Amino acid sequence: MFNFECEGFDADVLSITDFLDQYHVHTRTFLEQYGPKHLIQMENKTRTSHTSKTDALLAIGNLRENQIYEF
Repeated sequence: MFNFECEGFDADVLSITDFLDQYHVHTRTFLEQYGPKHLIQMENKTRTSHTSKTDALLAIGNLRENQIYEF
């Protein structure tokens, strides 16, 4: 579970990035054990085109657009 609390822009980017990195490790492990090979390939392709930091910045941008991010 991810309990997001705003702590400042840099800290928030780091927190979200760390969460996403851990999520991707769990997802990759699950897919390697139980997933069809095409899903593993799709996940690998997605991770090479989108970094966790990029996704964290997108998440903060979405929060800002919805006016629920204070920094």
